[in-house]
Amino acid sequence: MNCSWRWRDGVRTKNSMRQPSWSISTMREREKRILRRWEEIEIHKKLAQKTPHGLKYVVHEAPVPIYDITDEIIAARIMRDVYLRYKSMTGFNVICSPEWNVFDHRVEREVLGESGETIRERDGKINIRRFRKACRERAFELIEETTARFKRLGIISDWDVRPSVESKFASRIAEAIGRLYDEGHLSDEVKSLHWCVACQEPVDPKRSSLGTRKSISAYMRLPLLKGLEGFGRRVYLIAFSGEMWIFLGSSAVAARNGRYVAMLCEDGVYVDSISSPWLGELQPKAIKEVTPDELREVTCDHPITGKEMPVVFTDSEEEREEYGFFVISPAHRPRDYFIALEHCLEITSIVDDEGKLNELSGDLCEARFDSVEELIRDELKGRGYLIAEKRRNVPVLLCPCCGEQTIFKPSVQWFFDSYPISLRRLWGVPMFVIYCSRCEGAVLSEEIGRHIRDSLNRRGVDSWFRLDPGEILPEEISCWRCSCREFHKAEGTVTPIFAFAVNQAHMLSKRKDRVNVIDLIIEPSHTIERWLPMLKKLMELLYDDALISPIILPINPPKPERSIPDEFKSGDVGRLSFFIGPSEAREIVESLYGLFWNILEVTKEADEEFDFTGVDPEARSLLIALDILAGEVMSMYESLRIREAIGRLSHFTFDRLGPYLEAAQKEGNSAPLLREISVDLLKLWAPITPFTAEEIWLKINPEDEEGSIFMEMMPLGWMG
Repeated sequence: MNCSWRWRDGVRTKNSMRQPSWSISTMREREKRILRRWEEIEIHKKLAQKTPHGLKYVVHEAPVPIYDITDEIIAARIMRDVYLRYKSMTGFNVICSPEWNVFDHRVEREVLGESGETIRERDGKINIRRFRKACRERAFELIEETTARFKRLGIISDWDVRPSVESKFASRIAEAIGRLYDEGHLSDEVKSLHWCVACQEPVDPKRSSLGTRKSISAYMRLPLLKGLEGFGRRVYLIAFSGEMWIFLGSSAVAARNGRYVAMLCEDGVYVDSISSPWLGELQPKAIKEVTPDELREVTCDHPITGKEMPVVFTDSEEEREEYGFFVISPAHRPRDYFIALEHCLEITSIVDDEGKLNELSGDLCEARFDSVEELIRDELKGRGYLIAEKRRNVPVLLCPCCGEQTIFKPSVQWFFDSYPISLRRLWGVPMFVIYCSRCEGAVLSEEIGRHIRDSLNRRGVDSWFRLDPGEILPEEISCWRCSCREFHKAEGTVTPIFAFAVNQAHMLSKRKDRVNVIDLIIEPSHTIERWLPMLKKLMELLYDDALISPIILPINPPKPERSIPDEFKSGDVGRLSFFIGPSEAREIVESLYGLFWNILEVTKEADEEFDFTGVDPEARSLLIALDILAGEVMSMYESLRIREAIGRLSHFTFDRLGPYLEAAQKEGNSAPLLREISVDLLKLWAPITPFTAEEIWLKINPEDEEGSIFMEMMPLGWMG
């Protein structure tokens, strides 16, 4: 057999190699056989109980999306699976169960779109029971599809665990909400944040990417209401606005520290920075400097809304125009928001959660925020306030879930400490809060949380939507602020990340074995940053407990240089493709199977035991190289350097063992050695290529009906 390999990006690839018949269809059949076997022997249970009374690695998983499973998510699960298979082969018990983001907002949107008629009453209102039932069924369908994809890649988990959507799951959240509110860790506030109109939820800027939005920016003249009376009646500030729709919500005019002048022109007096280009454009008849103290007394009239806007000074370094005044909209620009806090300005939103302008926008009420730019420009131009305009692309955050543009706006949010936890949705765990109908204050406590919990346990989670508050609360409850006894329920749901963190904290608090357990978290870095701190905080507050020294392995899953075809997203080829590319992955799997098939042919008649003392120098060198390889590869698995492990294994397998196998076929006297080396090498390949390793193992051990290579131990070494 001729082994001729060359390096490409650190990984061996094949020029030519003789092998048994191989095709995509035969590979699929082999994978299906192995998957059936793993299900029959319940491999996940065997790995969880591999070593009686031994240490357990318990994996804690952030909720997995059920829509748009990205290559990053798949690669992260493969990396974790490699690590867990490796750990099981070093003697640890491994326990892993999936967590699903059942309450993905796209489930709600899909059901509302496709099942519109079946989930509504005759009057057009949504039947909550039918709606949530349809969402639940659709979510389970998506979970089945995603589970099948992960199974085809050989990812081991307890896939029979049902997603947590039952009443007990929701009742734990109800109880937690009451207790956290009582202890001062839950509050409802109006905060300005980045908001996705499509998903109806706040967006974390750290997880978002930047996009652009086409907008109209403009210079305009703003008539003065107060200040600078000595210049006469027709006095204007020249101010800049970066976006027309945001200008509609302006509440002040900002100026940087510097020199400002009043310019006497034919149609009035214009005030602007001394470095402004309008100083030359307007050709003033006279110029007089204006002091900052004089400008601080100035207020302007908003030319459309009529709002009185004060002038404030700021040292903001935001990339605006380099000179002059600019209008600020604290409700809709992050930097303006902080300027408003500094100067105690009013923060008023002109857009609702659906992206529509509200009643403060006058005639434009109900219009989409991104559809009114030209209308506002025309209005300013028609009234004579527009000086100049230009079209430009303005940066905007994109929602990490749907990719749509976000807006910055104030929103009434419930917060767990600094984490926003409420959403404007119907599908999800309800926000179990009851309000007083008179003073609109929250009527909430640990006791009320327990009453809601008991009600949900008796009647089911959907009962929250159909029951009146009086049927849930104790009879003697009244508002502690105003003594009112009429109540209404909060609308919306809690964020999935909060719901699952509460449930995980509860499950961890009930764990009995705390001595032989190692908590393990292997997730992408950005997932750990937004999920783990909340889980730890809930453990401490709700259960006076904490995760027991968790091992946290942040991973940065590889991004394939090119898209991976669907036919390669299964089996060992699929696993390798995320690290070295699909064509190289196919070559390695094909050659690996061929090499071990050849070794089986050479060693099938060998009955004698391997005698280490009688090996020749070449064989001894091979065994030493295998020992070194085992140490290096296990170190790479431990630190999740998967690509490096593939490179080292490929180098030894095809550059060292391949030529030795070819010589052995000619001489016919190395069968026992080849058998021993192949078994150890197969174990080293097993975590990354489990299908091939399992099939070859079963051919070596056909009598082991309940066995698996993953019930074996990693090589201990020959030269020790």
